Amino acid sequence: MGGTLTGTYSLNPDGSGTITLIDPSGNPNQTFAIVSTHGASGLLLVLTSGPPGSTVSSGTARLQ
Repeated sequence: MGGTLTGTYSLNPDGSGTITLIDPSGNPNQTFAIVSTHGASGLLLVLTSGPPGSTVSSGTARLQ
């Protein structure tokens, strides 16, 4: 399964922030807390708000 979602993000000077994804009907339905790592080449994220019944989601990303 794949796809593309739109959304917004905010990043604070300390490297923390949020990402909010918008569902296809235009409703913001997933918000992640984020923090940059490894000199801004990495990202940690955890779902802080989602649709009813959402499970805990977290992940990492690394610039290659």
